[in-house]
Amino acid sequence: MPKSKRQVPQCDSLPENFGSLEEFWAFWDTHSTADYEESMEDVDVQVTLRSSKIYCLQ
Repeated sequence: MPKSKRQVPQCDSLPENFGSLEEFWAFWDTHSTADYEESMEDVDVQVTLRSSKIYCLQ
């Protein structure tokens, strides 16, 4: 019996650019990043979190 081939779901191509933030949001509201993992690349990011409040510990 022949092995069945795994079906790879078809997805829309990832746009090169979005015309606005609204277009960006609309696209990702209706698509999953899991479908585009092969198009993503690793990035290095530094984040500095600061609070506008001062806390006193007793």
